[in-house]
Amino acid sequence: MEPKTNNYQMLMNAETHNAIRDHIGQNRAERGGMLGRDSDGVIRHFEADHKGRCNAAAYDPDIDYLNGVIKGWKTKGIEFCGFVHSHPPGLVHPSGHDRWYAGEILSCFKRLEYLVIPIVQTIPDTGRFEIFPYIAMPEKEDRKQCNILKTSLTVLEGLKKSGYFPTDNTLRRQDWIQKDVPLVQSQYPEHSSTESKKAGSQTTWRYYGNFEHSIWKSSPLNPNQLPAVKLSFPAVIHATMSQSFRQQAAAMVLAQRYTERQRSGVDLESLDQTRLILIGAGGGSSLIRNSARMGFGEFVICDHDQVSDSNIATQQAEPDAIGLPKVEALANDLVRLNPAASVLAIAEGIETIDDQKFSLLINEPLRFRHFAGINGCTKTILLVLTDNFEAQARGHRLGLQFGLPTICAQEYREGRGAEVTFTVPGVTPACHRCITASRYSAYLKEGYRNNVTSAGAPIFAAEMLNAVLGHILLAVAHHGTSHPRWGSMIDRLGSRNLIRVRMDPDFDQFFGDTFNKRLVGAKNSDCFFMLDSLFLPQTPDFGQTPSRPVCPDCGGTGDLRYSIGTFDDTTIMRQDNTDYECERRVRTAQHPKYALTAYESARRTA
Repeated sequence: MEPKTNNYQMLMNAETHNAIRDHIGQNRAERGGMLGRDSDGVIRHFEADHKGRCNAAAYDPDIDYLNGVIKGWKTKGIEFCGFVHSHPPGLVHPSGHDRWYAGEILSCFKRLEYLVIPIVQTIPDTGRFEIFPYIAMPEKEDRKQCNILKTSLTVLEGLKKSGYFPTDNTLRRQDWIQKDVPLVQSQYPEHSSTESKKAGSQTTWRYYGNFEHSIWKSSPLNPNQLPAVKLSFPAVIHATMSQSFRQQAAAMVLAQRYTERQRSGVDLESLDQTRLILIGAGGGSSLIRNSARMGFGEFVICDHDQVSDSNIATQQAEPDAIGLPKVEALANDLVRLNPAASVLAIAEGIETIDDQKFSLLINEPLRFRHFAGINGCTKTILLVLTDNFEAQARGHRLGLQFGLPTICAQEYREGRGAEVTFTVPGVTPACHRCITASRYSAYLKEGYRNNVTSAGAPIFAAEMLNAVLGHILLAVAHHGTSHPRWGSMIDRLGSRNLIRVRMDPDFDQFFGDTFNKRLVGAKNSDCFFMLDSLFLPQTPDFGQTPSRPVCPDCGGTGDLRYSIGTFDDTTIMRQDNTDYECERRVRTAQHPKYALTAYESARRTA
């Protein structure tokens, strides 16, 4: 997000301004130093950090040395007030690392009203020297939490000439980044034997990313796992200097350039720290690719299928990918579209992954983030993008068992319409099974089997469904943040977690009276309705009528957090039962902090 503007002014004398230009502005990013101000608030002191750890996309100060300088300043009445450092070309805002680091400093220097953190664009990188002034303002209750604010810079005296500096060394296309980022990311070695490829062995799991050495080699997700090494903080710093980290740092810079125009529309830091676990890599492939374009940072993709000839016209597959596992074809694309992403491609169906392995998919790190701990992932979202009923049902149960926000979708016959269901524990009262109870009944009691394929469906139908899914994904990913557009979207939608998408004006003739009865009065001879979506309110199945018995999966409590940890084994489908056995199982779960819901009260009085 674009930092807010404030009324604070950064005052600096010309000598300090020119010293910053000479030490930082004349060298390629990143490089930095420390700032001090006198009692009148003017920044007159700059300490160049000659021993700080610098690479193409990161600057870590030499803390021991600079602490000594601060002590010397204090005896002279000079107040430490901040750091100044350079960013690669085009990146003129403080990064997530910068904000985190500012919070750490502000928590130690409790007398500082705010921290000065200007960003420099350098002459070798951009052809000009320019300072972009920012401050970090701490929150009152927790100084580690701070807001990045724009300010203004005033240089009080005459200064050396600044602006455009032609130089033979100016980088026009950032070739240094392209050189450091591998076109095809690291993955564990090929396995040639049929035995090593058997389902469930984890040897069909392939990793794509720049952390082969620092993360993947010792990960429990890696079939060739080396003994895990617990990293201490000094070891973490050492790891940042490895070739693996240098590649990732350069990749992050390139990814930030790709997403620069998205910065004002989404919270790029939140998306980068979100892991998407995807069941199905067929019709939803363009959604997955576009998620990488938007800046989502971690992907786990499960699909046993291979790219076939017919997928070229229905799933945006490329002809040169025919015969490849769909997950591998996607993974190669994702790391090109978002060079900072990490992808775990699992060429298996979800039925081969037990709950223990699925827990690893949620919790094990895929990337090393020196400013966010070992695991840079802060949120996990499960997407079920398959029309296979058993796989959908398993995905629903996994979402409930592990308390994950879950998004499911499927396209209707001939692409005339589609549906999306989503659950967010603590917000949406009905689970996926409550919403699609009639479908469960048809499969489990009536022996129904789905014979709907992509035959006759234009690819544009899948693209429209994916566009709807993308908007829901952004809303779920931003839920709980302060983003002005997306942060409150899920709360506004509330219980309306069934979406029907109409791509044919005769939708209701094929799939039931959905749109027409809700648009009565809106239609007239001048209007024609198509290509629209309805968000329909849903209630949980809590036994309110004989035709709506208690939901075997969520128990109809109205609070999906009650369902966390209530499944002995999610690979087993719970059957309908009217003796409320499932309710007993849910009620025995230890969730004392959750209050009695309105749905439970209604059931008690029924």
